[in-house]
Amino acid sequence: MIRPRTGDFFYSNEELDVMLEDIRLFKSIGVAGVVFGVLNPDGTVDVPRTRIPVRAALPMQVCFHRAFDMTSSAIEAFDQICTIQGVTRILTSGQSVSAPAGLPVLRELLQRMQRTGGPTILPGAGINPGTICHVLDHLLPYGLKEIHLSGGRWVDGGMVHRPDGMGMGTSAEGQWGVWQTDSNAIREVRRIADDSASSAGVSAIDIR
Repeated sequence: MIRPRTGDFFYSNEELDVMLEDIRLFKSIGVAGVVFGVLNPDGTVDVPRTRIPVRAALPMQVCFHRAFDMTSSAIEAFDQICTIQGVTRILTSGQSVSAPAGLPVLRELLQRMQRTGGPTILPGAGINPGTICHVLDHLLPYGLKEIHLSGGRWVDGGMVHRPDGMGMGTSAEGQWGVWQTDSNAIREVRRIADDSASSAGVSAIDIR
C-alpha cells in the first residue's frame, strides 16, 4: 500500500512525492502491484494527481483502494477512474461499513464494469466464512471476478506488564493484542468460493 500517512486522502505535493518515491522503490524490487488513492477535498477523485503515481507504477498493476469508499458518489468516482489509463482494479466495500452491507452499490458497480470494460471491482471488508455465501449469492450473477479479505483476527499478546491508560494508538482490542492471519478462515472462504463458482458455472473467483 502506498500511503504516506494516516488520515484522509487529500495529499499535499510533498506527500505525493513520498508516494512516488515508494512506488519507484517497489518497482525496482519487482513488486507485482501497488494500491493507493488520491481525492479532492470535495470527495471526488483527483484525476490529474492520480495519473501521476499510476504512470510511475506502470507496468505494475494498480489498485485504487478504499479511498473510493470516501468519495461523494461511487458511480461518479468509477467513471472518473475509468479515464485513468492503467488502473487495474478498485477495492471497495460499496461505500458501506462492509461489503455484505454494501451489496446494492457493489452490484451497480459490477454492472457498470461489465458495460464499460472498466477496472475490475474488488469487493472487500467484512468478508469471512460467515458472510462469503451471502456475498457470492448476490454478486456472482453480475460478473464478480475477485474478492478481498485479510483473514485476520486479534489474538492476545504475550505482554504481562500492561500499564493502565497507556496505548499505541490502536483500538482497545489491539492495544495488547497481535493481529494474525487465520489460515483456516482463508481456506474455508476459498472452498466456499470454489464450490459457488462451480455451481454457478463461472470461472474460479480470485482471492486477493
